[in-house]
Amino acid sequence: MDRCERFASELPWLEGGLYFNHAAVSPLPKSVVEAMEEAVRLEAVVPVSPTAKRRWADIREETRRLVAEFIGAAGRNIAFVQSTSAALSIVALALPWQKGDNVVTASVENPANINPWQNLAHLGVEVRYLPADRDDLIDISGLTSLIDSKTRLVALSLVNYATGQRVSLKKVADLCRPEGILTVIDGVQGVGAVPCDVSCGINFLAFGFQKWMMGPKNIAALYADDAALEQLRSPIVTEGNVADIRKEEEERTSGIPLMREHDGALKLEAVPFNHFAGIFGVRKVLSIFNGFGKERIWQRVREVTDTLVASLSNLPGRVVSPRNDEEWSGIVSFDTGAASAWDVARTLREKKIHVAVRKGRVRISPHFYVGAKEIRRFAAELASAVAAAGNG
Repeated sequence: MDRCERFASELPWLEGGLYFNHAAVSPLPKSVVEAMEEAVRLEAVVPVSPTAKRRWADIREETRRLVAEFIGAAGRNIAFVQSTSAALSIVALALPWQKGDNVVTASVENPANINPWQNLAHLGVEVRYLPADRDDLIDISGLTSLIDSKTRLVALSLVNYATGQRVSLKKVADLCRPEGILTVIDGVQGVGAVPCDVSCGINFLAFGFQKWMMGPKNIAALYADDAALEQLRSPIVTEGNVADIRKEEEERTSGIPLMREHDGALKLEAVPFNHFAGIFGVRKVLSIFNGFGKERIWQRVREVTDTLVASLSNLPGRVVSPRNDEEWSGIVSFDTGAASAWDVARTLREKKIHVAVRKGRVRISPHFYVGAKEIRRFAAELASAVAAAGNG
């Protein structure tokens, strides 16, 4: 058995089932749960232990560094926030908009990457949409017809949540940078499953850890490059994103400490300063992924999904997700034709096989630890479920 396949033993809660739904929320590996339990024990003593308090601060900053290294960034460019949508909202609220500015996104984006921009309508900001074809796929070359001198940013997903189509971050950045347009990337459906390196020139990357990173919910990372940070001011004030300047003379006369923003992305930080369990969980999953090697995990996800797609070729229906070298991802969207995708998913769930339905298609999203035996079992059960739904 491959070392990657042995990792399935970290997920005893599957109880013999198949979890092909990492594009939703991943089950937590045992070792991640244990790390989060350790965090709670540390949190209990921090108020009375200076040593524990220092350890907590060190682990938080170590985790920030590990997150940064995972995407090719520096620690000063990483902020911890509550979720991917919160990260995108922070960017939307932190930029100095002018009436008449516009944002370009795709019509098939997840609402998390549409709503924050629509929320700027009261400032006179227009949202423009890159159209999709009948399979909900986009062509990023169409961006050129939508951007103009008033376009402030382009917001796209690294991997589309429904179709699994991956965009070339470098192509998007190369298109936008010469025009002075910021690039904002929702990376939650890609980071941990496909190559992602911010050195390609994007300005922002937002991603939670609860999907392909197999980490805890309610914590995410926001990457912002130095050029973008110069344009931003924190839209909210928390204990984690500002620093007090307690000058003796000023405090003696007024009793009021002055406030200044932190340098770097820390000024955007909006996760509870003492979010022990989340930080410990993220630190552990990064240790796991680094132990395998992120390149090996990407390779395994490609192998697993390629094998899956091949196994579906004889079934009634068709794979919608692109599978070429540039656009493949961990998501396989399967159009079940005349059979109801909802009925198919329901039948699979009764057999402890977890998938999702998005855009009327079965969304299949296995991870790196899945073996050929599990794929054969899945394909057989899917064929049976499609046949049953088609005859219903």
